[in-house]
Amino acid sequence: MYLKSGELTPLSNAMQGVAHGGQFVLLDCYQYHRYQSVGSTEMLWMHFDGQAARFYYQQIIAKRGPIFALEQDEKALHPLKTIYNIFRSGTYLSETMLAKYVTDILTWFVDAPVGQGDIDRSGHDIQMVMDIYCQSSACHYDWSR
Repeated sequence: MYLKSGELTPLSNAMQGVAHGGQFVLLDCYQYHRYQSVGSTEMLWMHFDGQAARFYYQQIIAKRGPIFALEQDEKALHPLKTIYNIFRSGTYLSETMLAKYVTDILTWFVDAPVGQGDIDRSGHDIQMVMDIYCQSSACHYDWSR
């Protein structure tokens, strides 16, 4: 999800937090999750799945956490907006091109440089994955890292 404006409170077994306009939110669709907006909120969202989805999810979460901003967010937003505009116009989009746009978004999430306001979580990959995928219903993500 990308929050264009407003505030969103996502919650799952693995995390809870608050996202603000200009931030992305990544949720694991195979885990129970919910979210609610706080006041007026505008967002773009997509669901992705497939053979590489778990790999991308783990890499993004390990590097950025589930809520993050990107200094060069247009490199992810452009393909997302393109997908929206194609579907809105009713134009045909092949499965291959759709996969390319989704892959472009996910690849930028993984490869984008960590900005001044970002936390580089790449050194915490193993612990992060363990934290995110803990099975206890009392499991909460430690936002202090």
